[in-house]
Amino acid sequence: MTELAPEEPLDLDRLARGIAERGLAVPAVFFLELHRPLAHLASELALIGSPLLASLLGLRRFEQLRAVLADPEQYEALVTSIERHAAEEKR
Repeated sequence: MTELAPEEPLDLDRLARGIAERGLAVPAVFFLELHRPLAHLASELALIGSPLLASLLGLRRFEQLRAVLADPEQYEALVTSIERHAAEEKR
């Protein structure tokens, strides 16, 4: 399992809020749920594209992305957070 150093907290809530504010909660949750079985594989395959992805996202964000994909608990936390923020946006 890939873990981030304590000084690099993963801000899933901010990411989820941004997705919900843009009105992309439904497609994002659909995409994440559809690809859940492949999440760990995607985290491993991301290593192949790491030079490109790290240059586009930044090394810290790339590592955070890999951490979310590799850890089922963080993956579920992201989905749950998106759903929660989408419900708040509807109110």
